[in-house]
Amino acid sequence: MKKKLIIVLLFIIIIIIYFVYSKNTFNSLIDNTITYDNKINYNTNISLKIKSNITSSKINYDIVKSSNIKKIILTNYKDNKKENSILKYVVNNNIYAFNGKTYELQNTKNEDFVIKYKYLKNSKIKYYYNNTYVISMKIKDAYNLIYDEDIMKENKNDYIDVLVTRDKKNNFIKKISYKINNINKSKNKNDTLKYEVKITNSNINNHDTLKLPFKK
Repeated sequence: MKKKLIIVLLFIIIIIIYFVYSKNTFNSLIDNTITYDNKINYNTNISLKIKSNITSSKINYDIVKSSNIKKIILTNYKDNKKENSILKYVVNNNIYAFNGKTYELQNTKNEDFVIKYKYLKNSKIKYYYNNTYVISMKIKDAYNLIYDEDIMKENKNDYIDVLVTRDKKNNFIKKISYKINNINKSKNKNDTLKYEVKITNSNINNHDTLKLPFKK
């Protein structure tokens, strides 16, 4: 009886240590990513998909970051067909967009998508494997993760699973992916909207340089 109790206690202790260790390393990963987000060079792709039973749309948002310069290509697709593409440069928080002939300084300083890594800290870790954390996150936090301002304001505690992969070499977030299968909360299955986001950081901590195709 005592042996069984000891085994059970050891198992509980191991589980507690596992979750404490996972949470600490996860928070360290987020803190490190936030700290170096604007200090190092890396490439980012944000893939955003919205699909209904009738149609689908997709946005590809590609960022190449080098020092104080970002090259951004935003491409829109509808039903897998490319609709348009916009090329921008961000230089010291000033945004220049290509109008087909020249680059024009935009009135806004807001980028289309901004990843708010701090929102990941509001999650609960479910388990960890192969440098990937599976976390439980509020739907509103997951939805607002890629927008400068919070768009979804609901306070309901609906949760989804979010996958966060660590770049082991740099202790930097490499991938984030999640799906919201009924973003419009329709009771009719034929009217539901599926929302999917994939964020991929690559070429992390590189020393590549970007040259502007125009004079500031």
